[in-house]
Amino acid sequence: MNTITLNKRGKDKRTIPLSQVVIPDLWKIAQIKELEGYSLGDKSAKDLILECWRLCHDLLNELRERNGQSY
Repeated sequence: MNTITLNKRGKDKRTIPLSQVVIPDLWKIAQIKELEGYSLGDKSAKDLILECWRLCHDLLNELRERNGQSY
């Protein structure tokens, strides 16, 4: 079984199958109107959230590909 260890150095360390990895829907969070006007450095909060969302999906897909799984 293809697995991943989460929170490797923390109290809540656990190993789960890649198929059980769930990425929260940050896309919807990024659309919240109250985020308009917030930024960190030169990027808007929305852009940073979406960048994180894309990165999470890319990393999960890479792990699945390395383990011979389709996505």
